[in-house]
Amino acid sequence: KFLSHKDGLVRERFHSASQDLYALSTGRQNPNDFGWLAVANPYNTDRSLFLSFMASEPAPSIYPQTAIRVYTKTMDGENLLTKVIVNPISSYGDNEMIDVVNSIKTVNLGIIPPGPAVIRWDPLERTGKPFRITAVNVVMSGTKATGVLGPAVDMRKGLY
Repeated sequence: KFLSHKDGLVRERFHSASQDLYALSTGRQNPNDFGWLAVANPYNTDRSLFLSFMASEPAPSIYPQTAIRVYTKTMDGENLLTKVIVNPISSYGDNEMIDVVNSIKTVNLGIIPPGPAVIRWDPLERTGKPFRITAVNVVMSGTKATGVLGPAVDMRKGLY
């Protein structure tokens, strides 16, 4: 659960063969808008912040390259922790014979201290589709963002 988020964010539902899937975005009506959400590191030590998002292939992606900033709020304003630019292209390989394939990529946004932090995303190009977030996870520092859906083994409940 998020602490708070930008008004107007939309939970979009997608269907797969076996289940319904969801993503958080600025919506199909506002694909070029920015978004933000506040998350919490509930632990008493610094942790890594992972973000999973929709990606597609073949290149160019149907989703926009996006600048992502993570910051904390202080009495003096904002304290920028990290800035990352993501290019949401799937990494299944370079196959020009396929139709558009959607997948999920995960990126390590860096270390966040205990307490609240804000994730803000700003699309850097206009593709007609919004940047779509599928998961946010606070994990032990040193965890690797691997696999199609992120660090499945490292995300087991109760591991930390």
